[in-house]
Amino acid sequence: MKENILDYPRPQLVEWLDSKGVRSFRAGQIFKWIYLRQANGFEEMTDLGKPMRAVLDEHFYLNRLVLEKKQSLRIQRKNTCSALKTGFMWNRS
Repeated sequence: MKENILDYPRPQLVEWLDSKGVRSFRAGQIFKWIYLRQANGFEEMTDLGKPMRAVLDEHFYLNRLVLEKKQSLRIQRKNTCSALKTGFMWNRS
């Protein structure tokens, strides 16, 4: 049964890679693809060899949230002028 690779913290992924005979620096490459480059699948991880990507795909899946709808809200801000009893005034936007 495949596991979600996002559930693996880096030390656990390093341990898993070591058990497969893969050098531990690959964990850094994989994490870079997942968290910095936002890869949606192992096939996108082009600095990993095809055999390595196949091993990852055999044991893991990469499940990302998908944006279905984006809304933008327009919020109007009011400028206010406040005064203290000392006579000091400031504007707040």
